[in-house]
Amino acid sequence: MSMIERYGSGPTLLLIHGSPGSSQTWRGIGRKLAERYSIVAPTLPGHGAGEPATVQETDAIAAATLAALGPLPGPVTIAAHSFGAVLALQMALSEKLQIARMVLFEPVAFAVLQATGEQEAYDSARPIFDGYASQHRAGNPDAVAIMADFWFGPGSFAKMPAPVQDFMRQQAAVNVRDVEAVFRERYGLEALKRLAMPVTVVYGDRSPAVARLIVERLAAALPQGRAVAIPGANHGMLASHADAVAKLIAGG
Repeated sequence: MSMIERYGSGPTLLLIHGSPGSSQTWRGIGRKLAERYSIVAPTLPGHGAGEPATVQETDAIAAATLAALGPLPGPVTIAAHSFGAVLALQMALSEKLQIARMVLFEPVAFAVLQATGEQEAYDSARPIFDGYASQHRAGNPDAVAIMADFWFGPGSFAKMPAPVQDFMRQQAAVNVRDVEAVFRERYGLEALKRLAMPVTVVYGDRSPAVARLIVERLAAALPQGRAVAIPGANHGMLASHADAVAKLIAGG
């Protein structure tokens, strides 16, 4: 793991970025919360510059992340976005971390759809991401646009600043790894019901319908789950709605 940012004071707040991404993804929001929490923000395995994406499954990536972090003073609050929210679920299921509460922003936990009887929604999404992976392996340098346009809206990749496009192209290999790991996951409802901590699961009301469906089904499956919408937000809510995100993490 290439970077772990630590700053602030108070109870531990673990911030887990999505894919592709880095610890910097959370920096603006982390600074809003640094007077209230001791922030721990890792860059996930494989996401560092030049770091190979060697760990393949979500539970193993979550375990590798925790191992790199070392002991964390608990109980820990976790805030996580997208693929990072999937890892947060795996951390909770592993019971290797004392967790006070979690705030999960649009977890890409497609397997939750299978576990809760939403197979049609799962079957509609999977070919899109299989096509993305195939295009990437075929050498299409802009294959990552398929993923970006799915989550952020048609034509979104083309409108992104050139440095952002370049970053996403450079990180496409690790993103494909993460996407395929997500679709290999399986969740049992009984396992989810054992996650007794409060979990706020968040979606943007401008996100694709499947994002809301995952959030609502996951929140319903958890003993203390609740689904919350951020008006006007899409999957890029950490950048576009930082104040609303920070408020939810702080317990709002």
